Amino acid sequence: MPAVPQAARELASDDPVSTSSIDHSSVLSGQIVCADQDSLLAAFVAGVALGTDSSRLVRYGCQTIPTDAQVEVLQRFPSSFPFVRLVKVNVTFAAQPNSRVGYTFEISR
Repeated sequence: MPAVPQAARELASDDPVSTSSIDHSSVLSGQIVCADQDSLLAAFVAGVALGTDSSRLVRYGCQTIPTDAQVEVLQRFPSSFPFVRLVKVNVTFAAQPNSRVGYTFEISR
C-alpha cells in the first residue's frame, strides 16, 4: 500500500481557495453525529446500503443532531468529493448539559 503524502494527511483549512467546492457548507439538524469515524462509516453503510432507520443508528454510537442544537465545526478533513467532507464537531443542546464531540459530514447546500 503506498504511503499517504503529508499534504493529504493535513487538515483542510477554512481558506476559500481550498474549500471553494463546499463554500456554502452546512451541518444540519437531523444529520447523524457519531462518536468516532468508524462509527460514522458503519452508520453510513447501514443507512444508505441497508436502509436502516436513523433511530436505530444509536447502536453504532450515533445520534441525530437535534433541531435546537448548536453545532461548532472543530476540524475539517480533506475530501476527494466536491460536495461533502468529514468534519469533527462539538454539538450542544438543551436536553444534554454536556456538549458532545463527534464526527459527521459537512454537505454543500
